[in-house]
Amino acid sequence: YLAVVDYTTIDQTLTSLNNEYNNSSDTNFQTLLSKLAMLEFCGWIEVSIDEILREYLKKKTLDQSILNTTNEKIHSNWGFNFSSNIQPLFCYVIGVVNWQKVLSDLDAINKKEILISTLNNFNKKRGIAAHTNIQVTHSYDAPSSVQKNFKNIIDAIKQIEATINSLA
Repeated sequence: YLAVVDYTTIDQTLTSLNNEYNNSSDTNFQTLLSKLAMLEFCGWIEVSIDEILREYLKKKTLDQSILNTTNEKIHSNWGFNFSSNIQPLFCYVIGVVNWQKVLSDLDAINKKEILISTLNNFNKKRGIAAHTNIQVTHSYDAPSSVQKNFKNIIDAIKQIEATINSLA
C-alpha cells in the first residue's frame, strides 16, 4: 500500500530541534525549542490523521457533496483527544465497524494503549502551550523526549494507515 503519512520530515525536524537545544546554553531558547518540538509533533499528528482519512474518502466516495461534507467534518476537528476527537471522527468517516477493526489491529500489535495515552497527553500539553508564553512558569519536554514519543507511536499510525487502506 502507499503510505500518505510523512514520517521522515517530522523526525528530521525533531532531530534538528534537539540538536539546537543541545547546542544552546540559553534556557529561554531551550524552552522555545521544546515548545516548538511539542507543537510540531502535535501538528504532525493532526495532519497525519487528516491525510489518512482524506485518502480513504478519495478512494471510497464518489458523491462530491458527501465528500465535501465529510471533508468539512475532518477540517472542523480541532483536537486529538482520543474519546472526544479521534474516535468520533474515525467512526464518522470510516464507520463504527471499520473503526473496531482498526482498534483490534492496534491491540494485536500492543499499540492501542500507547497511542491513546500519547494522544491524550499531548492534546493536553498542546492546549497549555497554545495559551501561554515562556514568561509563564511552565516546563516542556525536551525535543529528544518529544521525538521518543513520536517513535513510540509510529507503528500505531502505520497500522492505522494499513488497516484503513485494506478496508473494502
